[in-house]
Amino acid sequence: MRRTRTYAVAGLISLFVAVSAGAQPGVRTLPGATTAPTLKGEPGDKGPRGDKGPTGDKGPAGGHTIRIVRSVFAMPATSNKVYTVGCASNEYVSGGGYDFNASRGVEVMRNAPTDNGQAWSIYLNNTMPLVVTVTVHAICISGF
Repeated sequence: MRRTRTYAVAGLISLFVAVSAGAQPGVRTLPGATTAPTLKGEPGDKGPRGDKGPTGDKGPAGGHTIRIVRSVFAMPATSNKVYTVGCASNEYVSGGGYDFNASRGVEVMRNAPTDNGQAWSIYLNNTMPLVVTVTVHAICISGF
């Protein structure tokens, strides 16, 4: 029983000494051997260029088509009206406006794109006792 304790104590002491000296448990070095220092050399030459990758899918056709759509309306005397000019189903409105042949008496209540973005709309109030000629413009863009 006494011998077992002696070997166990001797083993723990040698493990403690080895770990304290920087050795790793379970790694043996030969008596008289030393470990070589870790050296870092200069970076090597650049490797050869890799192979060309596969060709990507074809993208959408470039460019956009812009066109201006106009419609002329006869606005009745003393009336309120909404006039709308639309773009084609594959187009979106990017702007718009209006013209009319009255210098006064016509109030513009709304001048904006429609909610779906495919038409331009104006809302006018004609306070004059005359018919007013109204032109509504829409700038339509496709190719998105």
